[in-house]
Amino acid sequence: MKRLIALSLVLLFGVSGCVTFEFKEMQLEPELKKQASVDGKYEVLIGVVEYPEDKADYGEFHDYGYWPGGPYKEFPNLPKGYWVYVYPKWYIWNSTAGAAQAE
Repeated sequence: MKRLIALSLVLLFGVSGCVTFEFKEMQLEPELKKQASVDGKYEVLIGVVEYPEDKADYGEFHDYGYWPGGPYKEFPNLPKGYWVYVYPKWYIWNSTAGAAQAE
C-alpha cells in the first residue's frame, strides 16, 4: 500500500543547491522524466540534488549508475540509488526497470 503521507526534507546549503527526498515516487514533467530516467531505464525517483557545479565534470547529461549513498560534496547523507545528472540537478532513482530496489 502506498503511503498517503510523504515525508519531505529540504536542506538549503547557501548557493550550493537544494536536496529533496520523498518516500513516494516524485513526479517530473514527461520530457524531463524521459531524460532523467534514461528513457525508462530507472524507476521510482527518490531524490533530487541541485548541484550546477557538477556540469564541469559531467556535462549536460551523465548516467552515473549505482552509487551506495553517503556524503557527497557538502551533503552529509545522501541515499543509495541510481544517479543521473541532467544539468543542473542529480536525479536519484530507487531501482532499474523491473527491479525491486537499489542494492
